[in-house]
Amino acid sequence: MRVVQIINRIQSSAGSSYAVTRLAHWLSANGHDSEVLSVAPAPAKWEGGARLRLDDSAFARGTGLGFGLLRECRKLADEAVILHNHGAWRLTNLFPLGVGRSARARIVCSPEGTFAPWCMQYKLWRKRPFWSLLQRPALARAHCFHAASELEAADVRRLGFRQPIAIVPNGVEIPPPPTAHRRNELLFLGRLAPEKGLDLLLLAWQQLAREFPHWTLRIAGPLDGEYPQLMQARARELLLPRCEFPGEIGGASKSAAFGSARLFVLPSHAENFGIVVAEALAHAVPVVTTTGTPWQGLTKHGCGWQAQPQVGALVGVLRKALSLPPDELEAMGATGRAWVARDFGWDTVGERMAATYEWQLTNPRGAAPHWVDS
Repeated sequence: MRVVQIINRIQSSAGSSYAVTRLAHWLSANGHDSEVLSVAPAPAKWEGGARLRLDDSAFARGTGLGFGLLRECRKLADEAVILHNHGAWRLTNLFPLGVGRSARARIVCSPEGTFAPWCMQYKLWRKRPFWSLLQRPALARAHCFHAASELEAADVRRLGFRQPIAIVPNGVEIPPPPTAHRRNELLFLGRLAPEKGLDLLLLAWQQLAREFPHWTLRIAGPLDGEYPQLMQARARELLLPRCEFPGEIGGASKSAAFGSARLFVLPSHAENFGIVVAEALAHAVPVVTTTGTPWQGLTKHGCGWQAQPQVGALVGVLRKALSLPPDELEAMGATGRAWVARDFGWDTVGERMAATYEWQLTNPRGAAPHWVDS
């Protein structure tokens, strides 16, 4: 089976990039013809069996529109292949408009969080004409959607799409059991972007920092760009004690960051999945997040908390979490690690995605897998 993942850019700090590349490599390792198409620049590392093809033209680098990539998608449309689109709002994501309705290829689309109400309203003035004229018609060509959670599936339906939706979570690597000594560190790790709710976190920390003088807030992620600089300036303006911005952390340093933190926080306004939550749990770190993320299981499994994406609610939940003794947080982390290893490992996730692709290629009018809302 040939599967081609199409993503605008591969960014080391983006959860969607991690999920796309790991899925591609899992498919390759399990006997499938797996490939990723993207726009340059190339990622710093490319480890695994899937092929990577980049549109490296000057035009593609400057605009994010790879005409070479679009031509390749059009060529592939005549083959029995899965073309799996990731994301929206980029010109790359419009490739289905160039695929004829009688093509042999099957198009699967993953919104990657872009359909959440908060995200749809963000810069609405710019999105509205693009959505009506280009993005919605392109998505209407999809044969199947992939949602990483029930919450994201509801977003797809709310926008009026009636195609089948495969509800399959993103996968996560399960690292060796943690051995590092943990510190009283509240860790955020990921892209520093408006939807991540860092403005809420800084205001919450302003209320909590002096109440918990032995704790440090560590906000790790790329510092280039307007929003990260705005958040650093905001932290200085609020005179926040023990608030660190160490920059982007990856590879072994990322595992070490999870391994030393006692608590993880993701205060997002909206997430389709929030893969850093799964990564934190895989490293046995309890999690505080918001109801804007699809992690209701944190409470059910006793390994974290959800708060409304508001300062007061976040303060209340963080106060409760920061007040717990280390051994209780450690027990919660062990529970979360066991849950993620069971339900979010790559073999479980990869097998479901492969079965979804196989169904679309061989018998899309037949009985769908049980995780598909048809």
